[in-house]
Amino acid sequence: MVREAVKFQFSDDFKVAFKRLLKKYRTLKQDLLKVMDEIQESPSEVGVPLFATVRKMRMAISAKGRGKSGSARLILSLYQQEGIVFFLFIYDKNEMENVSDEFIKEILKDMEDAEN
Repeated sequence: MVREAVKFQFSDDFKVAFKRLLKKYRTLKQDLLKVMDEIQESPSEVGVPLFATVRKMRMAISAKGRGKSGSARLILSLYQQEGIVFFLFIYDKNEMENVSDEFIKEILKDMEDAEN
């Protein structure tokens, strides 16, 4: 059985946060590609469920040399039926402890508004 390739999409909030972190951590692009490979392998098993289709995933930042625990967090929205993973937001664990459900829902709403 051949598995369909997962399609990745990125919210504007993710792009802005990623660009800011990339200035600080030059390995971030390669680190994200590793995570995307992980997701491609088993999309249903990534991260921790937050609510509905939204999951939080840890991502190591090689430039920090600390593994996943003190590195970045990804907020994803998985649509398994369609084979799409939306990258909603990324943040450095040292800069932000957690993101609220309200913040995530606002990003989802902005994405929905942009589509219409």
